[in-house]
Parts: sequence; structure tokens; C-alpha cells
Amino acid sequence: DEVERLISSLTLLNPIRKIERMFTTINGEQRWLIWSLRALFDAEDKPVEYQVVGRDITESKITENELIYQNKKLVSANEEISACVKDLSESKQQFADIIEFLPDATLVINMEGTVIAWNRAMEEMTGVAKNEIIGQGDHAYTVPFYGERIKILLDLIELDDEEIRSKYQYVQRKGNTLYAEIYTPMLFGGKGAYLWATATPLFDIHGTRIGAIESIRDISEQKAEKELRASLSRSADQKDEIQK
Repeated sequence: DEVERLISSLTLLNPIRKIERMFTTINGEQRWLIWSLRALFDAEDKPVEYQVVGRDITESKITENELIYQNKKLVSANEEISACVKDLSESKQQFADIIEFLPDATLVINMEGTVIAWNRAMEEMTGVAKNEIIGQGDHAYTVPFYGERIKILLDLIELDDEEIRSKYQYVQRKGNTLYAEIYTPMLFGGKGAYLWATATPLFDIHGTRIGAIESIRDISEQKAEKELRASLSRSADQKDEIQK
């Protein structure tokens, strides 16, 4: 099986391998384990012992899968919004209502970079009222997040992927949509926050680009939980090494 194959692949230069596997308990519950495989070698560089240690990572896996699921929902929502804009380009009020009541913090800019929509969720996240920001240009919408005027994801839609990746640690493109994990230091009174940001260009019924939309979700809690579990896992690995 794969475990035996991995064990046989261990070498003096690469004596440790890890794999993740899901199993079902006798109670029918599905759990995830991460297996650490280690080979010990003698003075002649021949394997003399194999050690296999398993650790339950179910909760961490659930958090990771939930983050992926929420990101897919965010991308899907932006794609639906983009489609709605094409159909509702003649109904500005209806479009504004759609944006206003989205659960995710959302802003829209036109081709001049002027803010034309800033919904309730965005007001709550940034503390900036829509009447203070709508009509503002020159990247004014980035100040609540970074404390300065810089380019953010919706400003980078037309750049090539390599240039975009130079600005974000984690960014992906799906069709015309960009999504990325970002850290903004100024949110929540300077406490900062980790966010999922999704940016999509907007087009009119003739296919002409008329602006861009960006939706943002706070994932600080999930991020902190994932990092805590990773830290605990590293500590456990170090403890295992000391005991050996």
C-alpha cells in the first residue's frame, strides 16, 4: 500500500515523510490523521528501524475545508453580481440595493477609480460611512485598511499573474476574478485583520468594462485557529524528537 511505498522511499537524506489520511471510527465518525514516517539508519547508512506516529488533525482539517468552502461562496457571489450588473445596467437603484445588502463588505469603483458603492457591511468593517467615501477617488478606499492610498486587488485585475503574485503572498485567478488572502494593519482600531478579498471586473450589456467590484471577508479567527493548531503540531513534533 501507499504507507509501505513511502516507508521504502525513506533515505538518509530524506528520512522523514508525512501523509494525511481520513478514516472512519467504529462509531461511524470520520476523522483525519497525519502520519509521520521516520527511518533510522546505522553507521553503514542502512535502515535499522522505522517509526510511524499518527496525530489527529480533524479540527484543523475542518477549519481548512470551511475556509475553502467560504472562499468558493465568495467567488460565486461575485460572479453572480457581475452577471446581475449586465442585466441590470439600466437599473442603478436595483444594482445599488443588491450591493447594499450583501453580507460581505463590498465596494465598487468606476473606470476613473471613483467609489460608487460602499455597502453596510463595509461601513461596519471600516467604520467609514458611505457618504464619506462615495465619490472619492485616488485610492481613498484603501486608507481605512492600510492608512495610506495604495493599489488593492480590484486595481490589479488587468495585470499579468506574475506581477500580481509579487504583491500578494497568496493570490489566484479564476476567469476574470482574482481572490487573495491579505493582511490589513489598520482595521479594527489598528488591531489589523486577515481577509479574503475577491475582485471582479464589471461590464455593461455591450461588454464594455465599466468598473470593478471587490468583496472582503474577515477570516482572522479562522487564521488564528489554524496557526495555533500548526504551532501545537510543531511543538508535538519537537517533543517527539526530544523523546527519541
